[in-house]
Amino acid sequence: MPKPGVIPLRPLGVGEVLDGAITYIRSNPVVTLGLSAVVITITQLIQVPITILALGQLSTIASPTAGIEQLAGALSSTLGAALIGGFITFIAITVLSGLLVVVLSQAVLGRRMSLGEAWAATRSRVLGLIGLSLLSSVVLVAVLLTGVVPIVLTAAADAPGGVVVLVGLVTMLGAFAAAAYIGVSWSMITPAYVLEGIPAMATFRRSHRLVRTQWWRIFGILLLGGVLTAVVSGILTFPFSLLGVGLSGSAPGADPFAGPSVLTTIIGAVGTIVASTVTAPFSAGITGLLYFDQRIRREAFDLELARAAQFPAVPPAPPQW
Repeated sequence: MPKPGVIPLRPLGVGEVLDGAITYIRSNPVVTLGLSAVVITITQLIQVPITILALGQLSTIASPTAGIEQLAGALSSTLGAALIGGFITFIAITVLSGLLVVVLSQAVLGRRMSLGEAWAATRSRVLGLIGLSLLSSVVLVAVLLTGVVPIVLTAAADAPGGVVVLVGLVTMLGAFAAAAYIGVSWSMITPAYVLEGIPAMATFRRSHRLVRTQWWRIFGILLLGGVLTAVVSGILTFPFSLLGVGLSGSAPGADPFAGPSVLTTIIGAVGTIVASTVTAPFSAGITGLLYFDQRIRREAFDLELARAAQFPAVPPAPPQW
């Protein structure tokens, strides 16, 4: 079969999806790794001061003279800092995924993109992509919370402890199963929205149609990719965690919320940058290649890709397939 880029133009096996996710990074490391490093570094530059500020607030909890109001203020500040940091990371990863999918779409055709071309091809879809990701995340959280409501109601009705545990087990398992089904069914909203140019709300239906006949296969590949990503991330961040622990332990009796914790936070941020620079393009590559694989299987997309590979690219616009 023809192979103009990082994958052969035919239905892909599991190994070919994983290999393609690595090959497109190796074929264009400046854009894939460089783009990831820039985005993750910016998020950490914002998050680290917020985290250090939260550590300063938490130091009041360790004080024996702290009152209830001080403790409540420290906890609320810490929670607010965590929410702000998480939101910043969410936005950054969403935008980064869209950019990397565009780079991958050109790598499938045997082409390379510059950073400027990738941004120019994606920027008109960024706001819609963020909105889609936020909406899907809210829906998934709401589905998970439905598993908590019966537990609260059962406990409020003074039901026996065994009944509460049984209800909680059943409802939480059901909520997790429903969230997993929806999450996998919507796993292709990013490549579908960025590459096809379809309306935002139609993307959910489009992703579901691509996934529904092979839900278990896609679930397994995404799970395998997530495990590999977690393992690689753990390996890359371990030396930084070890260094942070060593530096924290180098000052016996030091306040755990003072200098050593600030230094540990900075070291941990460096480790996050290193790990995410590698794992972010890999994760985006797996999702993007599954999208191409499903379109090849269901829509004979390999013929259209083969024709597109014969003509020169016209940057910065991505292929509107």
